[in-house]
This record gives sequence, C-alpha cells and structure tokens, in this order.
Amino acid sequence: MFKRCFLSVFIIAAMLIADQDQVQIELQITYNSPAEYGTPNCKVSLKNQTQTVQVKDGDMVNAGKYIISLESKGYQNHSDEISITKDNHKFVFAYQFIAVKRKISNKIISSVTGKVITPDTITVNDKPLTKDLELLPGQYDFAITKKGYMPMRKIITILASDKEFVLEQKLKAYGPSTEKPKDLSHAHVVLKLVSDFNRKPITPDSSTLDGKPFVKKKENAEIRTKNTNPTLEIKKRGYYSIIEYLRVHRGEKNVIVRNLVSKPRKFQVNIVSSSGKSLTPQQLKLGKQDIRYAQHIKPGKYEFYASIEGYQPIKKNIEVIPDEKPYVIHEVMQAVETTKKK
Repeated sequence: MFKRCFLSVFIIAAMLIADQDQVQIELQITYNSPAEYGTPNCKVSLKNQTQTVQVKDGDMVNAGKYIISLESKGYQNHSDEISITKDNHKFVFAYQFIAVKRKISNKIISSVTGKVITPDTITVNDKPLTKDLELLPGQYDFAITKKGYMPMRKIITILASDKEFVLEQKLKAYGPSTEKPKDLSHAHVVLKLVSDFNRKPITPDSSTLDGKPFVKKKENAEIRTKNTNPTLEIKKRGYYSIIEYLRVHRGEKNVIVRNLVSKPRKFQVNIVSSSGKSLTPQQLKLGKQDIRYAQHIKPGKYEFYASIEGYQPIKKNIEVIPDEKPYVIHEVMQAVETTKKK
C-alpha cells in the first residue's frame, strides 16, 4: 500500500557539475499511511560544510559527507548523517515516513439558522470525542446527536496533514412532518434471504441474532439489538447453515442479505418392469450426467433418461428441490413388443 514519493525540487547547479567524483542518488521513500489517506509531497535536502541543496531521485551529487533531511507534511521529519563515496556509482537511501496524529475539533451547523451549535454527543468509533483527542490518518465512524435534530452517523476519512482536522457537518432539524428521533441505543437489523435453488426469497426454519429470533415481516425478518457485533445464525432444511459475526450500526437500518446454498441431495432410482421385476438400466442420466454410480445430486431441474435393451426408454423432466430426505425416482418400463414370424 506504500506509495513511492516522486520528489519535485530545485537543484543547485554547482552540485551537479559532471565530474568523476559524482554519484547518482536513489531515494526509496515510503509512507506508513495508505495512499488513499492522502498523497503526500516530501522534500529532501543535503547539507555539507558549504551549502544546502534539495535533491530528487536520480540526481547526481558529489561524493562526500552530508546531513540528509526529509520533510513531509503530516509526517515526522527525519535527519541523518550519510557518507557518499565515489566507489559506488549509485547511493541508495531508504526511509519510511511515520504519520503524525491530528488534533480533532468540530463545527456543527444548524440547518435552520446556519449557525454553529453545540451537539449533545459526538462519538468516534462509539467512544466520546474529547477536546484532547488526536487521531492518525484513517477511516472513522462519527456519530452526532442534538435534541431537536436528526442524529447523524457517517464514515469519515481523515487524511495525513500537519493541520487540525475539523469535523464540519450540518444537522437537520426536526419539523412538524419529520419522523421522531432515531434511537441511537439500538441497531435495526433487517434480514433478507435468497435461495440459490430458484433465486427467490426464502423463509428459514430458524434465524436468530445473539440467540434471539427475528420477527417475520412480509418477505423479510427484523430485530433490534444493542450489540454492534452480534452473531447471526440461520438454519433451513436442505440448506447449509450460516453462522457469522456481523458489524452493525446503532441508530441505522442495517440490511443483511444472504444467499442460502442448498445441499446435495441423496437420491434413489427404482426401475421395474410392468410385472414388478427390478431392472438395471444400461443408461441412466440426468441431463448429460451419468448417475448410475452417483449417490447425491444438486437440487435443480433436469431431464431424466433411462434405457435398457428390450424396453422402451424413459425420458422425462424432473425437479429436485432442496430437502434432507432422499429423492426417489420410481419408473415402470414397458417391454418392446416383438412380432412373431408365421
């Protein structure tokens, strides 16, 4: 995730006069903060007894002893003593910038007056926002509440910078036709299940969140919870069970959509003659699949085919639905009538 820094600087001509003592400098600069949290610019300079110059990757510099200094806004500055010798045609200097924390302040504005208001609560990742709070670059879950205003919850990205980060948001005031304030103490969880068998909504045999059953509402199921990391468990006959940990947000409608995967189903094929004699088909297929030695089949729609010499073949469409019971195919084969010679 680290991104190479391409340094844009001015070079003093005196340091770049081509002679046999010059060495190419290679700067391998990385950052401990992901690129999506800001693309920083850095400045690198070399200082000796007579002068200080800025350099970039690939520059030619005279051999000698220097103090190399690195600066990048939002990151810790660094200085180091280096010795560049003419024995090597290239001098490699590697360094990783360390991001610094940013102070956090807020500017919450009323949608009615357009003026700054003082919120009742501000939380960061469910912890109170304090005056001395400092955060590293990254993504954070901010929540703001104020009596008479709609609560706000938003994932906000804090970029790398040496300046204070101001959380500036506008809160919408409740009006006569506005809904009642949301309950930020609970998360509203809506569960939607779809079967892989027919891609249609499906009702489970049981669905719980932290052991508490969901309440059925139309095609979905709903529940409220205070836990932001609850355990979801779903069971349905003929399908694989689901057990997983969720991440939900209080004060919000959290829609959870899951695809239930049907289990392969055991099946039996019983082919008999018109007299009830058990027959062993020479060909036995579901679609193009030979099932003479198979024991399980994936639920779905198939064309069943069975044939035995001396009998009329059987060809029909079947639908194997998800279930725990074996799927039984029972068919009667009719013998082929033969004409006797006179």
